[in-house]
Amino acid sequence: MISKPFSSLGPKMPTGLKHRAHFSTHLKCDVLLNNSCESFNAFILPARSKTVISCFEEIRVRMMRRIVMRRDKMSKVEDLICPKPRELLEKNKVKSATDCIPYATGSPQIEIESFGGSRHVVDLERRSCACRRWDLTGIPCKDVISAINFVRQSPEDYIDPCYLTKTYMVVYSNTVKPVNGMDLWIPCGEPAILPLEYNRQSGRPRNKRFKDASELNLEGTKLGRVQKSLKCGNCGVLGHNRKTCHKHLPPKDKTVAAKKRKLNTDVGSSGHYQKMHLGRRKKIVALLKNFVA
Repeated sequence: MISKPFSSLGPKMPTGLKHRAHFSTHLKCDVLLNNSCESFNAFILPARSKTVISCFEEIRVRMMRRIVMRRDKMSKVEDLICPKPRELLEKNKVKSATDCIPYATGSPQIEIESFGGSRHVVDLERRSCACRRWDLTGIPCKDVISAINFVRQSPEDYIDPCYLTKTYMVVYSNTVKPVNGMDLWIPCGEPAILPLEYNRQSGRPRNKRFKDASELNLEGTKLGRVQKSLKCGNCGVLGHNRKTCHKHLPPKDKTVAAKKRKLNTDVGSSGHYQKMHLGRRKKIVALLKNFVA
């Protein structure tokens, strides 16, 4: 549900929009996370703590350098398809050769059977597959590649134009114009933009956002309570060390412990009686010697 401040932006958000089954096939993107927003947020993180004009100027310079770097890097690629889509397409080619069996139907629709038992119908004219991977991403999946090879055509002809190198170059053709320093700016006569009043809070300023409980904390050197990397030098089991090995040992058998305890008490009592008899004998012998003397 969309909150009240954003209700004017459009209709209510469907409840199943977070599932790929409800994604539109027009955007050619099956990403379920907001990684692009998070990466851009980390990209401009050093500039966010500055004043308004300094913040915008640093973001402008960073974007200007980024666009030029991406365009120069892609200009060296000789392939018609960008490197990442090409890598995924080659992996799907290998899977289609080992996992898929095509069956002709006398129409543009071809039935593909996988060794796992699943069956998908591929329509080359409508550019759709029953698994919806080709529909969502625009990159032919293993079923589509098997159908394309069955009709003696090239899989590169069925990839979406957004993954082509020329499309990438068109996107990065617009550049950010350079700007002179602030000392060469023409005064406009308007009041100067002053920073907002700020009351310093106690503690160190926080630069990172508060993460959700479901997000993994992969940064830093802090380890959890259960360390799977530890290996005991006594028993060789992962999860504890030699100092705490006695806590992870299997419970002892009470009957065996009772028998050992009983044997120890028996041995101790018999030895005690033997010492008592020897002491009495010595006393009797000493008394007899004194009496004879």
